[in-house]
Amino acid sequence: MEDSNFESWKVAQETAKHFNGLILDFRTKSIIALVGTTSIVSAVISKFIEPSYLLLSIALFFIYLFWKCFQFLDIYYYNNLLLGTIDNIKILESRSKNSTSETKLSLSEDISRKTSEIVPKLFYNFSCILILLLSLSILCFWISISDKDINKNIIKIIKNDNIEYYQSIYLNNKNIINIFRMILTSFFVLEIIILILNLKKHFMKK
Repeated sequence: MEDSNFESWKVAQETAKHFNGLILDFRTKSIIALVGTTSIVSAVISKFIEPSYLLLSIALFFIYLFWKCFQFLDIYYYNNLLLGTIDNIKILESRSKNSTSETKLSLSEDISRKTSEIVPKLFYNFSCILILLLSLSILCFWISISDKDINKNIIKIIKNDNIEYYQSIYLNNKNIINIFRMILTSFFVLEIIILILNLKKHFMKK
């Protein structure tokens, strides 16, 4: 391998190490930010707002959106920087194999065989699915118990009042909750589809 190519290879390796360090630092700070935000939200809710299953479900949904933002930054920005550098290293290593030099470089190729690009995507997919599933389960549980409680109490509370008026308010609120449940379900199904597509793409490469 020519000296110029070898120097280019060393520079590319240093660049890859730099981007890899950025990714690790970003992921660590993302997890810390997620845990910190969750703790702050929990503290605020417990101190200033009456806790409820509905509020917990909504909070989990916003945590999901928060985590999704980190996923896009990680997978589609930082990770692409690293993959682009690795592709460049592979080109330089392929030149070393075709050269007359005794030095044959294959570090990045060997690492690529042992690792997979799908791992971070699966991590985000499964964590997002778990958050949405938890949020959806809590919401459905809240709907089931609230329906029973409201149906029992609505007549007791308003025996001498306009029952149709209160029932209409209850139905309007229930419609809003059902819309939120549909949104949660849609995001959940979308994450499942993304997971299937990622797995399909991974196995097709093999």
